[in-house]
Parts: sequence; C-alpha cells; structure tokens
Amino acid sequence: MAGIQLIGMLFGIGMLYLTYVHYQKKDFTWRSALVWTAVWLAFIVIIILPESVYGIMQALRIERTADFFVMTGFVLFAVIIFYLFITVKRNERKVEGMVRALAFEREATKGGARGSKKKDKRKR
Repeated sequence: MAGIQLIGMLFGIGMLYLTYVHYQKKDFTWRSALVWTAVWLAFIVIIILPESVYGIMQALRIERTADFFVMTGFVLFAVIIFYLFITVKRNERKVEGMVRALAFEREATKGGARGSKKKDKRKR
C-alpha cells in the first residue's frame, strides 16, 4: 500500500467517524448519515483498490487514474456547490418570509404606524 493510499484511507476513516459523531448529535438525519457513510465507504474502497475504476476509465477513455480522480473530484465539487447554493437560496426565502411575518405582526400589535415617525434632523 502506497503512502498516499494510507493517508486517503485514514482520511476516509476519520470522515466516517465524524459522520457518526454528527449523527449522534442529531446534526444529521438517518438518511443523511446513510448517504455520507456510503460516500466515505466508497472513497475508502476506491483508495484501497484503484483498479476497481478501470472499467469506467476505459469507457471514458481516461488513461491515468489520477486524471480520473481529479475530474471526478471537480464534478462532485460542482454538484455539491450547486446543491448548497439552492439550499442557501431556499433558506433565504424562508427567513425573509419569517421576518416579514414578524414585522407585520409587530406592526399590528403596536397599533399602526404610531411611533414610527422620527424627526428629520437634517437641515432643509
């Protein structure tokens, strides 16, 4: 086993452990924990047995294993960033809706625009 394989395997095991810890803290649902566990196990298998991806590499006409891993990493990175972007936008809309509802509620309980007018201290 090459040194980089050992480092990759230790990284994968560490990430499996972190997945377990966050699942125990209820940061993950069981589905999320299952997906991440599968990702890290696949990562470990591919690191230990890089020849397991030779069939895919031949179909894509990629000759070097390192090229395959770099391209796969870029694709996965792009997918994760896109997913995170969508999630952030969805959360922004939810927060904006909650803030608007809270502002309308506060305005209704204060009795309209009373007290919201401030004197303009600028000289005209």
